[in-house]
Amino acid sequence: MEEREREEEREVLVAKSNDFGIQVEDGDEHEKEEDVDMFPEGRAERVGSFATVINIVKDGLAIGCLALPYGVSEAGVIGTITCLIILTWMNYCGASYLVLSSKIVRKETYARSCSLWTAVGLEAFGVVGEWVVIVALGITLVGAIAALLILVGETMAAMVPALGGRLWTLVAAFPTILLSLPDNLNVFAFTSVGGIMSVLGAYGYIFYFGYTNEEVGVSDPEDWYFKLTLPIFVGIAAFSNSVVIVSGPMYQVMEKKSDINIVLFTSNAILNCIYFFMGYIGFILFDNDSSGIPSNILLILPPSSWGSYLVQSLFVFIVILSLPVPTYLLSDMLNYTLLHTLRSSSFFDESRASPLSLRFKEAVLSHSRLTKSAIITLSVICATLIAVAVPSFGNVIGILGCVTISLISYVLPSIYHLRLLSLFPTVAPPLSLPSRLSHYAVAALGIIVMIAGTATSIMQVL
Repeated sequence: MEEREREEEREVLVAKSNDFGIQVEDGDEHEKEEDVDMFPEGRAERVGSFATVINIVKDGLAIGCLALPYGVSEAGVIGTITCLIILTWMNYCGASYLVLSSKIVRKETYARSCSLWTAVGLEAFGVVGEWVVIVALGITLVGAIAALLILVGETMAAMVPALGGRLWTLVAAFPTILLSLPDNLNVFAFTSVGGIMSVLGAYGYIFYFGYTNEEVGVSDPEDWYFKLTLPIFVGIAAFSNSVVIVSGPMYQVMEKKSDINIVLFTSNAILNCIYFFMGYIGFILFDNDSSGIPSNILLILPPSSWGSYLVQSLFVFIVILSLPVPTYLLSDMLNYTLLHTLRSSSFFDESRASPLSLRFKEAVLSHSRLTKSAIITLSVICATLIAVAVPSFGNVIGILGCVTISLISYVLPSIYHLRLLSLFPTVAPPLSLPSRLSHYAVAALGIIVMIAGTATSIMQVL
């Protein structure tokens, strides 16, 4: 009887394995066939390994880079180097664990979830695991919108100080809603390239200004070493580097999936070298400034210079055009989750639900476009309230990097991968002791970053 049950269990595991292209042989050996797509054919064109590295690096050169000189001033030079080396390893591990987890998730699980990340959570811990990812991604995207609004408010206040940063943040919320309502991300696809060019252009002008107008050097010898506020830099660097979040989707469209490990390591190493260069050069150029280094490095420019007006105006224009991108991603995820909950939850079942619940369900399902617009509007209003309450660009992205990004990038990939391996022991070979210890180490370091970074960032705000 027990042998029959084991045989039935094995048949189930073999069926599950076949869903994602893994052949299970007799015994303990497992042979992987060619990787198959988790999603249907035709959803995306194939991308080469070199192009994947470029895409990941491009995604990492976002607005978070503007806070890197401030982060270096809070961490110290040696502390910055140490953190970037550790983060390179942690980001590589977290991205690798997410990719490995995505190969274990069944196709039917992908069909029941709104993204690769949420599908991994759903397969690992059911609805609870999925909702942990949804909440973490939701908070991250709301925070990203708030950070962009703060960036616009701070920069506009530097050009027109009469209105103040908070008022400019409120003003920026209106075009954000209007630009997001068309709900077409393709319209704003060019802004990702424009955003990168504006960040690099702004840095080029700032470095030129600092080199010609400031005394280059480090004023305090203690700035070379570790500082107690080092977790702030960790949060900023973690927020800037989105390699773990994009690794799953990037892997799915790679032409040669066997190159994923070298792609992840190379892109991480390139990004962190760029981060150090940006942060260190900005730090040594402006460390002697009596007012200190602002979290938004654009604010270091003199307000009376025509070059400052040009750089800041162009940057604000690009940021406003970029705001619909995180707004679209957030509203799309929330809208899918809402519709899926209404259709599948027993709370809205016709035989059990109250008349009020049924009317709500019918109204949402019959007016899906209006529902999406309401979600977009409420998301921007929520982000605006956060931006007005905490009008500090560096502190917002520092808190986000330490809390949600650390959770998504380091803690959850390790835990979810270990969980999936325990659920499907015949799908992949067992982990070696060093590999299992690396899972524990990445998760533990992620939790330490969450606790220490959040506490430090909140103390800075207060």
